[in-house]
Amino acid sequence: NKAVSIIAPPGVYAGVSVFSGTGIVVNPASGKVTLRGLTINALGGSTGIDYQSGDALYLDNVSVSGFPTAGLNALLSMAGTVAIHGSTFRGNGVGASFGTAGTFGAELQATVADTQFDGNTTGVRFTGGSASGEFRQSTIAGGTTGAQLAPSLAGAIDRVDFLDSTITRHSGSGVVAGGAGGTANVSLTGSMVSGNGTGVGALAAGTVYLTDTTVTRNATG
Repeated sequence: NKAVSIIAPPGVYAGVSVFSGTGIVVNPASGKVTLRGLTINALGGSTGIDYQSGDALYLDNVSVSGFPTAGLNALLSMAGTVAIHGSTFRGNGVGASFGTAGTFGAELQATVADTQFDGNTTGVRFTGGSASGEFRQSTIAGGTTGAQLAPSLAGAIDRVDFLDSTITRHSGSGVVAGGAGGTANVSLTGSMVSGNGTGVGALAAGTVYLTDTTVTRNATG
């Protein structure tokens, strides 16, 4: 509940074993929290990191694995920012979930770079109120759904961009936008969508823009 940094320097192992509930709750009301170099494992816990409030959460070189609810849950009642770099979310129910609780004027902004989402049931999900996101040079692989943009509140708008990224090997959709009540806009630029049940899906109030992107080897493109 404070604006703090928890940092493990290179070569030093710092682990959080979560036996129940949530591993790390980020709820400082204001200010910025940085987590760097941490390994967060579920040994019965449900959620790895729960970002509830604060101006920004920075995750650098963090590994979060085995949580049946979510590796990262970022559902705020106010505006906030999540920045993730060089991290891994593996074997979670949802790798990372982003959104707001619908407070007027609140928007979550997510920036993700050089990060792997491996073997999660859903790789990344945008839900609830309005949010925006940018994924750069990242991989979402091996689950049921890769990227799901489904703002569920009336009037909510999601805008998410994938640049130089790969979304592959999902039994359902690689990317699916819309269908939940709000408006979802997603763009893929210089990216690869391959080996999924459905490569790209646009549902009600969902729009997908493809530029310099390869959609291949899916059961349905």
